[in-house]
Amino acid sequence: MAYDSSAVSDSKRSVIVPMGESWRIATGATYALNRDTDVNVSWAIVWLGDMPVDQTKSVSGTRTSGQFDNAWIQALTGNMTWRF
Repeated sequence: MAYDSSAVSDSKRSVIVPMGESWRIATGATYALNRDTDVNVSWAIVWLGDMPVDQTKSVSGTRTSGQFDNAWIQALTGNMTWRF
């Protein structure tokens, strides 16, 4: 479990890469197939909460505003380790 503070303030948040404070929870497991080979899996969830956005493009002046409600990301990964 981990907590990361926001890298940007609400007024500087971008629509393209919305960043906010986040809570992370992750777990994983490794299974040894034999002496030289392991199979690994992991899962993580990152909860970002509610993130307001108010952005104006500098060239066109187009304004985008709104909010990402209850934003979250999940990742499931797998890999294999082979020792030689």
